[in-house]
Amino acid sequence: MKRIANTILYFLLITTSGLLAQIAQGPATGSIPGGVILSTDNFSPGDRINKKMLELNRNIIQDPYYIDYGFSTEFNSSRYVEDTGTNYQAGTASQPILIQDFQGFQMGNYIPPDPDLAAGPNHIIAIDNGQFGIWDKLGNLLKNINADSWVSAIVNNPSVVTDPKILYDHYAGRWVMVWLTVNDIIQESYWTISVSDDSDPLGIWYNWATPSDQNGSASTSSFGDYEGVGFDEDAIYITGNFFSYSGFYEYTKIRIVPKAQLYLNSTGPVVWTDFWE
Repeated sequence: MKRIANTILYFLLITTSGLLAQIAQGPATGSIPGGVILSTDNFSPGDRINKKMLELNRNIIQDPYYIDYGFSTEFNSSRYVEDTGTNYQAGTASQPILIQDFQGFQMGNYIPPDPDLAAGPNHIIAIDNGQFGIWDKLGNLLKNINADSWVSAIVNNPSVVTDPKILYDHYAGRWVMVWLTVNDIIQESYWTISVSDDSDPLGIWYNWATPSDQNGSASTSSFGDYEGVGFDEDAIYITGNFFSYSGFYEYTKIRIVPKAQLYLNSTGPVVWTDFWE
């Protein structure tokens, strides 16, 4: 009886998994022959420019949009839960305290600003759709670099430079910065990857322009919008929602870039693996 039951369960698992499975396209491998070296010392301070923003031919709604569910809710204090499993208790000397604060970027003239932030051993990097800044941990602004100037040295005719991400890879002691570029006139788009040469973000960075409009090495007619970036001990992971250049949604994709090749302090070739849909 048990054998019959196991057989039936196995059959159900096989048939239902076939019905419900989401089958991704890929894996597909792509590569570029090399990148470029940039130094923060070679860039003047950034300025606030009237940036052209990529909005996928959609109307921008400036005011909040509220959905009417037909009823209202009040704050319920029972939803508040204090995590007592942390390594401090409220009111004790070991409770985290604010030891430093300082002014970041002022509001720019573009919507959305897409800010991001990362902290390393001795520096803070903040980034938005127009620039990135490097501070020491006392709040002194050491560098303020224009985004278009930086990315234009990596991508020819980038047109729109947007959706920045900044990370500090504590496994390897490196900073990782990613920008999205879209030129809808010539229909080219890239995810640029910039990696510092050590844990100090001042000075040399190694940079590559990986075509986001390729699945592996195959060209497509779509670009990756609003990328997400993450990392672990082995790789950098970039994700995005893909749209046609006319603005219609198509699919999502994840790009896996083994990070050992990025941390050689050289501008050598970079190979990645894509999964999409």
